[in-house]
Amino acid sequence: MFQYIDTNMRTFKNKYLASKDKIQKINGFKDKISRVTKYYEENLSNQVIDYVYKQDNCLKLLSVRYKKERFPHLTGIDFSNSKADEKIEMLKNGKNTKPIYIENATIKKLEVLDSLPKVLQADSKVLADLREVKQAQRIGVNRAIKTKENDLLLALYDFQPEIFEPKSLLNIKEAKQYDNIPENTVLAIFKESKDKNAIHMEPISLNTKALGSIENSTKMLIAVGMYAKEQSNLLEKQQIKKRKIAKLRQRGMER
Repeated sequence: MFQYIDTNMRTFKNKYLASKDKIQKINGFKDKISRVTKYYEENLSNQVIDYVYKQDNCLKLLSVRYKKERFPHLTGIDFSNSKADEKIEMLKNGKNTKPIYIENATIKKLEVLDSLPKVLQADSKVLADLREVKQAQRIGVNRAIKTKENDLLLALYDFQPEIFEPKSLLNIKEAKQYDNIPENTVLAIFKESKDKNAIHMEPISLNTKALGSIENSTKMLIAVGMYAKEQSNLLEKQQIKKRKIAKLRQRGMER
């Protein structure tokens, strides 16, 4: 069970020290937290997941890098002075050796945490324009993935050109501000993998109903293949650059 550990540090990274009553509530979600933590670690941690979706009759691709250290923030639970691996282990085991810090929305997040695996299902939606949503503006996100059940929104921000990263998990069961935002149908979800100088795209979920015809499936696969080729070329250039830098450094040492 998670336990209360007192400390003089009442706040930490915009979070506040969880009281005994709050920790008791968190323990009510202990099994859910452990289960989803294991799922994230095995299926999403340090992976790049590509979402192919349809917007204005055009195929678009949303690349999301699920960093390991982002997961605790998605739960709304943090531990002071702990590395990412330590935080993951404490969440997974339901035991803490460091004080627990939470947000105002932590319990709300935990209520829908078990919907997080659904972001790997191709019946989810991509919200590509959040300019009119004040909450999105406040937390600095411009893309999101919405579950089919409309209970969870995974808010994303672009930390690199064309690559997004989870910023927050939002409980939208009762939220109305996302209702009128255009939703883009996800056609397929792929997981990226590297092999020397090549990027490979492994399909993990297909929306066969939305794809409909063989023609649509073919167009989607061609688009994904072109993207993988572009990424492979970029990776190869990066590898060549690294080798050149290594050679220059080696020559400098030899002098």
